[in-house]
Amino acid sequence: MSTYKNIIGKDINFLTTDPDNDAAEGQIWYNSTSGVFKNVIAGEAWSSSSPISGSARYGVGSFGSQTANVIAAGSTIPFGIVTQAEEYNGSGWTSLSSIGTARYFLAGAGTNTAGVIFGGNSPARKNETEEWNGSSWSEQNNLNTARRLPGGSGSQTDALATAGDDGGPPGATVTADVEEYNGTSWSEQNNIPTALRGGCSAGTTSSNSMFFGGYTGTARVSSNYEYDGTNWTTGGSLNTARNGLMGSGTQTSGLAFGGQAPSATTATELYDGTSWTNVSSMGTAAYTGGGSVGAGTGTTALQSTGRTPPISSATEEFNKSIKYL
Repeated sequence: MSTYKNIIGKDINFLTTDPDNDAAEGQIWYNSTSGVFKNVIAGEAWSSSSPISGSARYGVGSFGSQTANVIAAGSTIPFGIVTQAEEYNGSGWTSLSSIGTARYFLAGAGTNTAGVIFGGNSPARKNETEEWNGSSWSEQNNLNTARRLPGGSGSQTDALATAGDDGGPPGATVTADVEEYNGTSWSEQNNIPTALRGGCSAGTTSSNSMFFGGYTGTARVSSNYEYDGTNWTTGGSLNTARNGLMGSGTQTSGLAFGGQAPSATTATELYDGTSWTNVSSMGTAAYTGGGSVGAGTGTTALQSTGRTPPISSATEEFNKSIKYL
């Protein structure tokens, strides 16, 4: 007669408390305190929230967590470049003071009280850097290489600007250049292995950052590169090659969502440090919108704005929950 161990490969554990880690998912254990057998399942889902308070747009810079998020700048249709900024508190958006330089396709990093935005175009490539302190924006030292569509990760005092479109000759407008910001100035770092634009970064510090997806100028990619503060190594590849995607989290708990593949997609993937797994899709397909960069996680994330097409003012929240049975 088959036993649970023969089928599953593990014994039934006898525990005094329920485990709270991902390894418990799908397993069965006996809780000696409550005197019952238990197991756990994880569920992931996107849900709609309040739309942004300003103009519908795409190409925003964003930073912060699911419940404390800031978006800035972007482009409207008919074509217009704005300086608007808004903050999300977990239920709705409120207007903030405007940024100094109108632009779109910029990047951001940090938290809702200590954030930084950089790069973009209007229409020329921009190297401007601005910091947010929770109440106002201030100009800072510029990027060394002006660019649009870079990846942004880290914090206000430890941010990473990765790859992008540097406005070079036609057919060569992607760069592998990487710069690190220390809260005062930008310094050149080791290049990412492949020149790309429109990929997405995630990570709460520069040394736990990763950069996934993007466009080489001729093809969308599924590659994922991880940074240790000095060097880049290849991580697990996305299941769906895409550019213009949004993201959240870190190298060991990351989230990729939306993008062009080649049309706008709702695809969402969760990263565990080794491989990406397809999870529940977004409600509305979008690309080049805002994500929860710098303070977000792989289990609680925020997506806002973007090209749908045409453009969006929508907001969606992602949550992964654990349920004990």
